[in-house]
Amino acid sequence: MDKSLCGSGADSTGATSRKSLFSSYQLDLNLAAETQNLSCKNAWSTFAWGGSSNKLQYFSAPRWNDDKCQIVGWETPYNAMDRDEYKRCVCIEENKQSDSSC
Repeated sequence: MDKSLCGSGADSTGATSRKSLFSSYQLDLNLAAETQNLSCKNAWSTFAWGGSSNKLQYFSAPRWNDDKCQIVGWETPYNAMDRDEYKRCVCIEENKQSDSSC
């Protein structure tokens, strides 16, 4: 869910319309109408910001006037769980070498 669609904690006109359409699709597909969690109210209050989806697991190009690749929480081409990814980050991002020469 995009926080901009439900960021205020209240259903916008668009959110209300999507909720109605979703419920209609469920009925068209002969599915049980599940509407309990379709509202924007408190949509982000129970999100686990410290959960497994918000971990430092990628390396990023140097930022903030630093000359080192850094561990970050957003996805980059350099996964910290893969062998030699920090080395690749340094080679490509800091030393400006091609991937094949790294």
